[in-house]
Amino acid sequence: MNILIFFANPLLQNTLPEDFITKVNNSITYSAILLGNTPNNSQRQQTLHFAIVNFFRSIQNKHSLDENDNQSLLKLNPSHKLDLFNNHLRETWRIPQGEHLLQTRLFITFLISVQQIPLENLIVLAHHQNIINLTDSQTKLTKKIIDTEVDIDKFKNFYKQLIKINAKSISPFLIIDLLTQHNWFP
Repeated sequence: MNILIFFANPLLQNTLPEDFITKVNNSITYSAILLGNTPNNSQRQQTLHFAIVNFFRSIQNKHSLDENDNQSLLKLNPSHKLDLFNNHLRETWRIPQGEHLLQTRLFITFLISVQQIPLENLIVLAHHQNIINLTDSQTKLTKKIIDTEVDIDKFKNFYKQLIKINAKSISPFLIIDLLTQHNWFP
């Protein structure tokens, strides 16, 4: 937890090289364009801190994601946008061939857990159809329990929010603590 607090400190950005912060911000912007999200300032800062922690964990400490990490990340459906982001990671950050896929999954897992991916782009999740089926079942049950006239527009909003909650609930970030289950820090 102390490490997260340290990296959340705004003074950290002032101590890192400006070109590094620019490079991280450019990667965040690129991912936002690809995924169609529009993070507010707070979400952008949260993503910046995550990216910095991940950079120091993987590159500075020379820790690569391995098969155990692979089991802890959300599964993704292949897509052109994910391929573009993988290429960006490989070219911009010099991430080795096999690891950039895991890094992309780590980043998407983070974005899902903080609800920064728009509803229509949740289709990148391998379990997307399961999430929709679960949400449909929950919605039918809720309508049955309420057993009154339901404002369809409000219920559509409820349905969309429920999809986001269900997507977030499958995130391994809610199930395990990736920072303490591994020996990532010397």
